[in-house]
Amino acid sequence: MDVNELLGVTLGTCTLERIIGRGGMGAVFLAQQSRPVRTVAVKVLIPSLSYDPEEQRNFLERFRREADTVARLEHKNILPIYEYDEALVGNERLAYLVMPYMRGGTLRDRIDEMKREGRHFDLRIIVSYMSQLADALNYAHNFGIVHRDVKPANLLFHLDGRLLLSDFGIVRLETLPALTAIGDFLGTVEYASPEQVSTSEVDHRSDIYSMGVVLYELLTGEVPFTGTTPFIVMNKHLSEPVPLPSQKRPDLPPAVEEVVLKALAKRPEDRYQSALELAAALRSAVLGAFPTPASGVLRISGNADNSDLTVAEPVREAVSEAVGARQKGWEGGASPAGRAPWQQGPRPWEWPSQHQAQEQLTPPVSPDEETEPAPIFHEGRRLFYYSLILIALVAQFPILALLYALSSGKGVLLADLGVLLATGINLLALAALGFCGVTRSSLRNVRGAIYRTCAASLVALAGATLLVGLADAAAPWLPLLAYILLLGSNIYAVRQLGQVDVAHDQVEVAPVHWRAAAEAALTGLLPLTIILILTLATSAQHLFVPHLLNMLGLLLIALVAAPTPGAVVSIEMRRLSTASFIRTSACAGLFMFLAAFLFASAWGLLVARQSWFFAQFNPPWIALLLWAGLLALIGSLRGLLDAYLYLRLTPHSH
Repeated sequence: MDVNELLGVTLGTCTLERIIGRGGMGAVFLAQQSRPVRTVAVKVLIPSLSYDPEEQRNFLERFRREADTVARLEHKNILPIYEYDEALVGNERLAYLVMPYMRGGTLRDRIDEMKREGRHFDLRIIVSYMSQLADALNYAHNFGIVHRDVKPANLLFHLDGRLLLSDFGIVRLETLPALTAIGDFLGTVEYASPEQVSTSEVDHRSDIYSMGVVLYELLTGEVPFTGTTPFIVMNKHLSEPVPLPSQKRPDLPPAVEEVVLKALAKRPEDRYQSALELAAALRSAVLGAFPTPASGVLRISGNADNSDLTVAEPVREAVSEAVGARQKGWEGGASPAGRAPWQQGPRPWEWPSQHQAQEQLTPPVSPDEETEPAPIFHEGRRLFYYSLILIALVAQFPILALLYALSSGKGVLLADLGVLLATGINLLALAALGFCGVTRSSLRNVRGAIYRTCAASLVALAGATLLVGLADAAAPWLPLLAYILLLGSNIYAVRQLGQVDVAHDQVEVAPVHWRAAAEAALTGLLPLTIILILTLATSAQHLFVPHLLNMLGLLLIALVAAPTPGAVVSIEMRRLSTASFIRTSACAGLFMFLAAFLFASAWGLLVARQSWFFAQFNPPWIALLLWAGLLALIGSLRGLLDAYLYLRLTPHSH
């Protein structure tokens, strides 16, 4: 089938309008999606008519693999997939992917424009591009995914300046068998590694070689090896030494050239062993050649909270108008003389995101001003997940013992504490989801897990409350049923956390700003203490209300009526990343609730000469400790909620 025959055809909810890209596996169309209404890009698989049925099956399987692979990758520098489906057009069954339409163009476009202008990219811009590519590849490599077709045409620009890696169509999963036999080649020969063109087994270091080719082209405007046929290029990758970049760009610092040559080593073991290692080496080399006061800021941080990558056209026009106005001012001589190129306004040949990166590199910072640090990432260790498993296991015996006290005739108070202790594990899982999830690309990645954990916790709490209320000597099995229900909710909460706290994931380092947390806690301490004193004193008088409902009512009042710790922490946001802001707000809430409870309890014991609510328990210290823990968890959840709502209501603030 000819790709032009698909113009005007509707696949699913997408009507294909025009061709915006072609490749050996099919074509990419600009399309209008009717549900939801948005402009998208649709990649259609069109197998060659020369393929036999087995080859067509492998071709389709490779396309399905792309959809399944990219669906697992949730990263701000990887182009997501909205939808995968297959449709019957004429007599042919076509598979297609629905993706965001990137209006910012590709890195290929920008390289070509620079070549037409006879100019080279600024080294700091190259560092920014390579850092974003390294972030994306390192994230994919941690999943055992090798891209195998890293090239400028597969690097798309979002309008906010981010680079997005696309086209995982020939991706290789290290844990799955290959769909190509030895002797087949997939990829683009100019950017392929020696082991790739020799049809040997490849691993993530093949992508690092391709990164080196992209870096070489960004620096010099040319790829290292060219030829009249693909076989000539393949042979050069295998046997010829890499032409020195300094021969094509004499002003290139030697340290930068060494980075390129190491990335393009023929043997995988002689290259950088990770994408982040290559990016870090390039960053250090450029810093050594051009040190600046803002040396810590050498990359563009995309807006990971941007949920819709199909930006409306008026945004693009606004960007173009702003850039045009600044270009006009520069051409009119408004640019101050004597300043370094990266300190001047954008030239006519620069793209908007290039100048954004340059402004980030040399901002006017006063000596005592604190600025937001560039994100730092490390490999995830699942500490939240394993810690919660340990705590849940240790708590099971006291939960069962407290619930068993009901059937042994010791009253309902201890059984109520058992229900609350099991609920506390679920609350701890919710707090861990918030603490862990905010460092994984964006909040929306964990939103579903939080909702599901909340629902399971509420169902288990309601069921256990009912069973404990109905239990008596005639039904001694009801407390055991309540325990099973609570245990199931604990296991489910642990599983939800395990899906977020992924092993070997790329995790943003998000330290807590302890001073801001302490200031926020002190600000709300007095009003919250008064609230707790009033509620604890009043609760002891409501003897006709079941004890468990009484305790749950107190927790609800504390959650809703407490001051907002996130409001004070938000003042410090200019010095905090989004993840650090959310974590700091959570810690502020924890400190505030715990301190207020301790002050309220001390007031009741020392001033009022009574322990109020806790005097009903025997021994009372068990209830006291459990309440302290529960209120601390409620405070941390309140802080997480405050920060989340603040970010949603004021998205422009950060």
